[in-house]
Amino acid sequence: MNETQEDMDRVQQSAQENLAYIRRVMEETRSLAMDFSYYFILFGAIVIFGTVTSYLLVAVSRWPLIPWMWVLVMGSGMVVAMFRSRRIDRQVNSLIRRLLVATWVMVLVMVVVLCLSFGLVGLLSLSIALAITSASIGMGYTISAVIGNSLVVGLLSLPWWIGGILIPLAGDWYGPAIVGVLTLFFELIPGIVMKRRSVDGTPRR
Repeated sequence: MNETQEDMDRVQQSAQENLAYIRRVMEETRSLAMDFSYYFILFGAIVIFGTVTSYLLVAVSRWPLIPWMWVLVMGSGMVVAMFRSRRIDRQVNSLIRRLLVATWVMVLVMVVVLCLSFGLVGLLSLSIALAITSASIGMGYTISAVIGNSLVVGLLSLPWWIGGILIPLAGDWYGPAIVGVLTLFFELIPGIVMKRRSVDGTPRR
């Protein structure tokens, strides 16, 4: 009788531990969704602002200022993202989050290097720089999908890969518009949706 009771106690304890683990994973997933939705919204807004500003600078014949503008806005976004990331690291310090942060930091650094290569050094045309940028963002989504085991994030990578092909065909004038559209529908809006869902899924206290 005692052995049966002990077995039942062990089963109950194991079930409670499994439930606690599932809850931790769910909370961590929700926390990651909340965290990265912030970055999607931040850089989505930055890229759309930069795209509109680029066309305005062209309209007023200030083409040489475009690369500097992109370096400034992307650099500012990176600074904001770094400060937020350091603050979040004190609260959530998981391997998955570190891998995701490292992935998107590499993507952002690549984008800044492309801005410099296009405007300040003149090694690349605008359409080629934007095509590589689009492919880099697609790579970031693909790696994030594998790390986070998320089919939805993986699907978000497809338009960016396609953009990497279409942008050089569109040329320097229409290339930024394609990036702006991709950013609106496949970064900014998904970021807003992710944030709303993560907030709605947060338990009310």
